[in-house]
Amino acid sequence: MYHEAPVRPNHRTRWNLGLRTQPCDRPLLWRSPCRRSFMTVKETAEFLNMSVQWVYREAPQVGLVPYRFGQGRNAKLQFKVTEVQTWVKQQRMSVR
Repeated sequence: MYHEAPVRPNHRTRWNLGLRTQPCDRPLLWRSPCRRSFMTVKETAEFLNMSVQWVYREAPQVGLVPYRFGQGRNAKLQFKVTEVQTWVKQQRMSVR
């Protein structure tokens, strides 16, 4: 079974949220063996369905820990995929 990926990746499809073009027998999940351990701010915002500005401003206050790679103005904030997934599971509300 082949999973389809964009034919011509560009600046909008470059982030590759775990998509693979190789044959595999597993569904596309963040738990796939070829996953990355960190997500950029933009990827995190898309994963959470929030804005990039929200991720910069509010995410550290609600418990998502950013990791800074680099120094000064060129530093990049990234979030661990497993920590974001755990945080999302903790936000689940029980329905009675």
